[in-house]
Parts: sequence; C-alpha cells; structure tokens
Amino acid sequence: MFKIKEIKPMFNGIVTTAMKYVGDQYEKKTNGLIIDTRKLDGALNVYQRVIAVGDTVRSVKPGDIVKLRYDRYAAVRHTPGKLEDNMVSDQLGYDYSIPSVYLEGYGECLRVYDNDIDFVVTKSEVGEDGLLQ
Repeated sequence: MFKIKEIKPMFNGIVTTAMKYVGDQYEKKTNGLIIDTRKLDGALNVYQRVIAVGDTVRSVKPGDIVKLRYDRYAAVRHTPGKLEDNMVSDQLGYDYSIPSVYLEGYGECLRVYDNDIDFVVTKSEVGEDGLLQ
C-alpha cells in the first residue's frame, strides 16, 4: 500500500485538514446568532488548519487556521418536485466535490487554493469542545 507521509502542493495550492462539524457542538456567530450544528452534522467545517502550502503562497503558512469558501466546488442539484396548479416545483440543492488526499497522521485532507481562503485567523481561543486542536 502506498502511504503519503508529507506533501508539497504546487504553485498556489494549499493542503488543509478536513475537520467536520459534530452534531452536539454549537458555533456562535459574531452577530450574536447561535447556529445549531446538529443540522450540519458531518458537513465540512469552514475553519481548517493549514498543513502545507505551495511556493507562491505568501500570506499563509502551515499551522495557520483559515476560513475557507467552498463555493467554487459546488454543483447545483435539481430534484423534481410535485405538480401543483399546473406547475412543477423544482427543489434546488448543492453537492460539493472538493479534491482531497489522504495523509498518514492526518487522515483525509483538502486540496484547495489560496483564493479559496476568506481570511487567516490571527488570534483565537479554542473552547472546551476543541474544534481546531
């Protein structure tokens, strides 16, 4: 079996962890709203830790916590609905296809690019839930 122990992305590539929301955790937003993440159970967390960066990435380094945007990897899914009043309702949903790689010691990791990062977290506090440890 071929095991990847270390990786170096090309150019502006970045490898991050692939942490997911756990159903019993809550995330408090800055505007005071609390989101019940039980509905997000198993979905990728928007905050990930950087493992490796490519040569042209300047403002992100391994160990940084970043907020990722997954919109580039979204594909619209149409599900036909019911026929009501001579109109067929169409249910829209999204499927995400994010490139990943399995690294020994980390498990599944995301392969994204520097322009998929919204911002780098420069100061934070990890709660008892240990989301980003």
